[in-house]
Amino acid sequence: MRERHRAFFEAMIEHRKALELMALLALDDDDDLHVIRDPARPHAMFERDIAQGELPPDTDIEALHVASVSLVYGYLLFRDQFARDLGLDADELDGRVAAVTDRLLGAFGRDVP
Repeated sequence: MRERHRAFFEAMIEHRKALELMALLALDDDDDLHVIRDPARPHAMFERDIAQGELPPDTDIEALHVASVSLVYGYLLFRDQFARDLGLDADELDGRVAAVTDRLLGAFGRDVP
């Protein structure tokens, strides 16, 4: 799961303009915009993660999918502003955010107090 999320994160970094256009369509309440085009595909992947013990059996698959995608979308929409405000290089920040996201998703698969 973490590898898929990292690949998604890196792909979206490369395609930030598409995300920006999606955000504009969402703000315009465009009925033709689908943020999740094929919900069955990620659902099946998360089911596999549960079967392999990478995720707890009681995982809310839809909520996990929305939360993980939202992490990427939200970060990338404000990426340049975050970097500017923090006085950091955006590429460096990408790596740091990816590492934190990996840890967050890794912790999700374990029992966390």
